[in-house]
This record gives sequence, structure tokens and C-alpha cells, in this order.
Amino acid sequence: MAVGAQSLYTNVDGYNNTAVGVNSLYANTSGLKNTAVGHSALFSNTSGFHNSAVGANALQNNTSSNNTAHGYFALGSNSTGTENTAMGVSSLTSNTTGFFNTASGVEALLLNTIGKYNTAHGHGALYTSTTADYNTGTGYNALYLNSIGYENAGHGVQTLYSNTTGHNNTAEGVNSLYYNTTGNYNTAIGHSAGNNSATTPSNFTALGYNAGHVGSNSNTIEVGNASVSYIGGQVGFSVFSDARIKDNIQADVPGLAFISKLRPVTYNLNIHRQNDMVFNGRDTTDWEGKYDIEKIKMTGFLAQEVEKAAKESGYDFSGLQIPSNPDKLYSIRYTDFVMPLVKAVQEQQKLIDELKKRIEELEKK
Repeated sequence: MAVGAQSLYTNVDGYNNTAVGVNSLYANTSGLKNTAVGHSALFSNTSGFHNSAVGANALQNNTSSNNTAHGYFALGSNSTGTENTAMGVSSLTSNTTGFFNTASGVEALLLNTIGKYNTAHGHGALYTSTTADYNTGTGYNALYLNSIGYENAGHGVQTLYSNTTGHNNTAEGVNSLYYNTTGNYNTAIGHSAGNNSATTPSNFTALGYNAGHVGSNSNTIEVGNASVSYIGGQVGFSVFSDARIKDNIQADVPGLAFISKLRPVTYNLNIHRQNDMVFNGRDTTDWEGKYDIEKIKMTGFLAQEVEKAAKESGYDFSGLQIPSNPDKLYSIRYTDFVMPLVKAVQEQQKLIDELKKRIEELEKK
């Protein structure tokens, strides 16, 4: 069926085609079971089949099969790409030979040319992607600046927005991993998780709302934000400690020399100040109980004092995390204090045994 000037104009033996609109399916000769609705829709198709184009210039340059385009200039540049679906004005409009792509939303996957197996749902999702493969962007401007990064998944408004060449990243939640550009193998789950100024970390994980603003370095995991007052589970956290994976083993852990310099204190956290430091004054969110953690009297050490004690003891202490940026926060792993404490007890016991021996000798005399 042809409705419109020069629709199905050159058709020879193609059949079961529907063309509605000026120049729709204009060049079709043997293509079959195609549907074109709109000015110049499927204009260049000759032998392609099972294509559906709805909208002016949709699939205008197509010559292949099994494509679906709904919207003005959707898949407009497609030539031999197959199995593509574009729903929205200018979605997948630059695609030429890419295949198995799905774009839903205005300008979704707009610049994709030969990339394949990409899925974009939302206005501007994967907008800048050109040759990248296996990406999924769901939400307004998700993976917006991605160019050649591959195997990324962003679910939520502006997730992985700044990513350009980073690959194998997963972001779930509005603005999560927003600033990542070239970092790889990162995971952020939660609204604004990993939404920090770090652009290139790899193997970084942030879990929870606004998590990932302190330990935003490669090979780190951060759980929760400054207001979290409890992290629990049925059993304690286990650390791999197999002797077979350890090299350069030395019994050089200081005991009393380090432990005696430590000052245990009690304190209250000031997360008003912490959030100002971490977010540079950009923390404007609020909820009931956000600052309840400030009421809890805590026990521990001051990281800077631990740093001083370690230096004075000549101890390269693994339990102290010193930030590379002086504006970032120090942190402590309290479990690492077990080793010098054990050594201190052993040293004390040795002293006690020596004293007992001397006392026994004196008593004999």
C-alpha cells in the first residue's frame, strides 16, 4: 500500500509493504514487509525487510533489515546496521552499521555510529557514545559523555554522566559516579553514591546514599555516609590471612614502644564540620535524625596522634590511612591494633618472667 507522492516509487517485486508519506520507501525494489510512515521514511531502502519507520526521515538511509525507528530522523543515518530499535526524535540518528542497539528517548544514543549491543533509555542517554559497545544507560542523560567506554551500566538520572573512556563501571542511583571520566571497574549504588570530585579511580565501590566522598580512591570501599551509626552482621568480618599468600614475613611489630605512646580518648563526632569538609559546603540535604550520631559518646584514638606515635616508634603502621590530599579525612582500622597489642602483652609477659626469675634467685640467696 502506498499513500503519498512517490511513495514506493521504484518498487518492483517487493510485497507486503506499507508506505504513507511523501517519498516513503521511495527506492524500495524487492524489500518486503516494511512499514514506513512519514516524509522520506525508509527512503533509501531497496531490499531490506521487516523494517518499521514512523516519523519524517526515520530510517531514511537504511538498506538493511529488522530495524524499528519511531520519531523524526530516528535511525536516520542507518545503512547496514541490523536489529536496532530507536524510539524518540533523533534517537540513534548517527548509527550507520551498528547493530543490536536499543534507544528510547529523544537523542538517546544520538552519535552512535558503529557501536553495538548498547541500550539507552531516557532523554540524552548515551548521547555522545560513538563506537562503544555493551553499555546500558537508563535515565535522563545517563552516560551522557561516554564516547568509547564499554561495558558500563548506569541506572538513574545522570549516572556516570562524565564518563568518557572508563569501562566496566556500574552506577545505580541518581547522579551516582557522576564525575568519573576514565576510571574502570567502579561500583556505586545509591543516590549520589560516588558523586565526588574523583575522576579516575578504579576498583572503587560506594554503597549507600552519598557514600564514597571520603575514601574516593582506587581499590577502596566505602559504606554509608557520615550519619550512619550502625553497620552490622551476624558474624565478624573475615580477612584473608593464609600464609601461602604472604611474602617478606618479618616479626618486627613493635609492642610497648608503640602502644605506650597511644592516648585512648572519648569524644563526640561533629558531622556538621565533617560534611562541610567533605562536600565543600555543598551538603544541603536533610532528614530526621541526620545528626543523631553527634549525640553518641565514642571511644577511640585521634588519627594524627596515632601517626605521631607510629613515627616515633619507627613503625609503618597499616592501621592508619593518611589521605594524599591534606583536605581529606584521616581514618583508622582498629582491628590492626590487635597485633601491636599482642606483641605488647608478650613483651610484658617476658618482663614478668624475667622479674619472677630474678626474685626467685634473690629468695634463694
